[in-house]
Amino acid sequence: MRHLLFFVLGAALLWIGESVYAHGGQFRGPNGGVPPGLRTPGDPDPPPPPPTDPADPGGETTPTEPDPNGDNRPTSGGNDTGSQAGPPPKIGPKNGGRKRARTKQTASFDNWQFWWAYNSDDIINIKDHMRGQLVTSGGGIRVSGGFDKMNRNNPQRITREKVQRVILPALEERLQIPWENEDVHGGCLVAIGKIGDASHIPLLEAALHNKLKNDRGKHIKLGGQATESAAIALGLLPELDEAGLRAVRRVCIEAVADESLRTRERAWCAVALGLQRDTAAARPLFELLRKDYSNVNVPAGILAGLGLMGDDGKLSGDLLEVHMELRRAFVTRELAGHKQISERLQAFVGYALAKHAQEDSIEALYTVLKRRRFGMIAKRSAAIGVGTIAPKLTDPADKEKAVRALQRFIDRSGDPSAVNFATISLSKVGTRSAIRLLLKYAERGSYGQRPFAALGLGTYVRYQDRANTMNPEQRKDITAKLAAISGKRKDTDTRAAFLLARGLVKDKSAIPELVQIVVSRGDAMLRGFCCVSLGLMEDNRPEIKDALLIALRERRSEDLRRDAATGLGMLRDANFVKVLLEELDKAKSMTVQGQIITALGKLGDRRGVTPLVEILRTRSRPTVTRAMSAVGLGIIGDERDLPELGRVARDYNYRASAPDLDALLYIL
Repeated sequence: MRHLLFFVLGAALLWIGESVYAHGGQFRGPNGGVPPGLRTPGDPDPPPPPPTDPADPGGETTPTEPDPNGDNRPTSGGNDTGSQAGPPPKIGPKNGGRKRARTKQTASFDNWQFWWAYNSDDIINIKDHMRGQLVTSGGGIRVSGGFDKMNRNNPQRITREKVQRVILPALEERLQIPWENEDVHGGCLVAIGKIGDASHIPLLEAALHNKLKNDRGKHIKLGGQATESAAIALGLLPELDEAGLRAVRRVCIEAVADESLRTRERAWCAVALGLQRDTAAARPLFELLRKDYSNVNVPAGILAGLGLMGDDGKLSGDLLEVHMELRRAFVTRELAGHKQISERLQAFVGYALAKHAQEDSIEALYTVLKRRRFGMIAKRSAAIGVGTIAPKLTDPADKEKAVRALQRFIDRSGDPSAVNFATISLSKVGTRSAIRLLLKYAERGSYGQRPFAALGLGTYVRYQDRANTMNPEQRKDITAKLAAISGKRKDTDTRAAFLLARGLVKDKSAIPELVQIVVSRGDAMLRGFCCVSLGLMEDNRPEIKDALLIALRERRSEDLRRDAATGLGMLRDANFVKVLLEELDKAKSMTVQGQIITALGKLGDRRGVTPLVEILRTRSRPTVTRAMSAVGLGIIGDERDLPELGRVARDYNYRASAPDLDALLYIL
C-alpha cells in the first residue's frame, strides 16, 4: 500500500518468496528490511508473512531497543544485480566507463532510501503528473490544463461508469470462487476498498469475519491475507455518507474489541477508522486503550488510527479532547489509566501528535527531545513531529525556536536515525536559518546525514514550487550548491541521493550526467534513482526518453525497470501505456509482471483495464501476477491522486516498529 512504483529492492524475494506480494504489495524499504548481519539490535524485523499472527515484539509494557546508537554501516558494498545481458546501446552523451562505482553503505534503517520509500508518494505524486499536461512522443501537448474529478479533460482517464461496469464486476467475480487463492482474494478486497462504496460494507464485514458466501450460498473460506485485507478495505472506501461512516464505525469498533480475532485484523480496523477520518469514533476507540493487551500491535493501531483522524489538522469535539490526553501522555507516559506505557507506545503517541500537527503540542515535543529520561525511540517521533508542527507556527520567533531545538538535538543526540529525522524536519520548517543548516549538513555532515540534508533541500524546493512561493534567488543558490557538492560525492549511495535531489529542484544541468549514468553498465541502484530524477525534470527531450526506455527494457535488474517506469510515467508521454502493455506481454518473471501491472495502475489509464481483467481471470497465470492485477485495477479506478495508505506511511517512525503496522505499510 504504500506505494510509489515501489522502492523495494529485490533481495526480499530471496527471503520469503511470494509472501512479499501478499495483498498485491511489496516491502517498502531497501531489500525489504535490513539484511541479516547488517541490523543493530534495535532494528525491527521485516514484517512476517501475513497468514500467521505476528510474534510479541517485546511484551505488553516494556519492550526495549538495545543499543540504539550502534553502527549501522556494513562492511560489504555494492547493490548490483546479476547480469544476463550485454551493455545497452549508446545514446545521447557517451556511455560511462565500466568500472564499478564505490559504495560505502547498503541497507540499514539509517539509510536514506528507507525514508524515501515511506515518504515519496506525496513527493512524486505520479497520478497528478499523469493528470496534468499529457504529451505525445513528438513533444506536443495533447491534453492541457486542469482536470476535474471525473477526468473529463483526459480521454484516457478511467470513468466511474467503467469502474462500475467492468472493474467491480471482475473483482466480485473472483471473490465468488471458493477455490481461488487467498492472495487473489486479498487483492480483490483491497481493490474493492479503493473503488467501492457503501453498498460493499456488508461484503467486507463478512470477509473480515470469514463468513463470506457466494451467490449459491456456499461458504468461501478465506485465508488470513484476505480477512485482514477486508479490515483495511473498510478504511479505503471513498466518500462515505454519514450512514456509511456509521456502519464502518460499528464494524471496526466491534472488531478492535473482539479478542477472538487476530491482532492483525484488530489493529487494521483501528487504522481504517483513522483513514475514514471518522471523528465520532475517537472516544470509543480511545477507550479501548484502557484494556490490557499482550503485545504492542492493537494499541499501536489504535494510536495510529487516532492520529489519522486528525491529519488534516481539523480537531474538534471528542477528537480534540483525545488530542489533549495524548499530548499529556507523551510527556508523562501514562495513557488511559496505564502507568508507564512502553517506549514504543510512547513513540506511537508521538506519531499521533505529529499527524494532528497542533501548535499547542510542540512544547511537549521539545520536552521529550531535551530530557535524558526519555528513550531514543520516542525522541525520533518527537523529531519528526517538530517538522509537522513548526511550519504552522505564525510567529517567526517561534519557528526559529524550533530550528534551534532541532539543531541542538542533531548536535547532541548521537543517534543516526534521530539525526536524520531531525534533518528532514529542518527542511519542513524552511526558514532561512534552517536552509543554511541543511546546506552545511549536505556538505559537512556525517556520512549518513548528508543524503538526508540533500533530499531535505530538494523536497523543500519541490513543495515551494507547488505552492508557487519559491524565491528565485534562493532556488538558484540551493541548485548551485547541490550541484557543486554532488560532484564531490563518489560512493554510489550518497551520489544517488544528491542526483535525486537535483531532480527535485529541476536542475537541468544535471541531465547529461543522469542520462550517461542510466545508459551505463554501472550500479543498478544508482541508475534507478537517476531514472526517477530524470522523470522529476519533466523534460521530454528525446535522449531522456530513449535512456529511460533502455532501462525499462533491460533484463539485468527488475528494480531498474521499476524506476525507469516511474521516470517515464512522470514525463506524461501518451505512448507510455502502450510501451508498458508491450513489456507486459514479453515479461516472463512474475516479479516484473507485477511491477509493470502496478505501474499501469499508478498511471490510471483506462487502456490498462482490459489486459488486467484478462490476467485476473486467466488461471494459467501465476497467482501473484493475478493478485497484482486485481490491485492494479483498484489503483486505476481510484480517483484520488495519492494512495490513502500513503497517509499512514508519511512521517512514520519506522524505527518504533509494531509488526502489524509494519506489515500494513507494504500494501499498495
